[in-house]
Amino acid sequence: VYSNSVQGETLTFMVYNAALDSVFTLPNTLSFQQNASFGTSSVPHVLKNNNPPTNINLSAQAFTENLASGTLIANISATDPDAGASFVYSLVAGSETNNNAQFSITGSTLRMGSSINYEAQQAATVRLRATDNYGCFYEKNFDLQVSNLNETPSAILINDSLVNEN
Repeated sequence: VYSNSVQGETLTFMVYNAALDSVFTLPNTLSFQQNASFGTSSVPHVLKNNNPPTNINLSAQAFTENLASGTLIANISATDPDAGASFVYSLVAGSETNNNAQFSITGSTLRMGSSINYEAQQAATVRLRATDNYGCFYEKNFDLQVSNLNETPSAILINDSLVNEN
């Protein structure tokens, strides 16, 4: 696009949507700075179309009980149809997600927040959001399983005043 007019120049932009196999005329008015140019015929200025992420994955969905705060639970990854997309991950409220507060996210890792004891809680549900570098996002619930750890017995009381015979 090139403009050498001070004002009053009218441009019509048409956008092709490959997913719908349709052409749309944009109704917006564009203003250009005098003698400004955007792109050339061999290297046109391209308006970026952003697609939202389509999936979130965890490298693991089970962990042992009594982990210390900050312990790695799983690596997080996302799928996006746009090549080169980068993501920010977060825990978000949603249906059936009452355990988000027991976890934290650091970069692309899900980590233990507050320790979970198997005898009190055998599973946790969290909702993750992946937001791409253009602001589109995808959310997904995950059911995490807590594994029982064979713990050393404590508070054992031995009474030596009684001995069973035979």
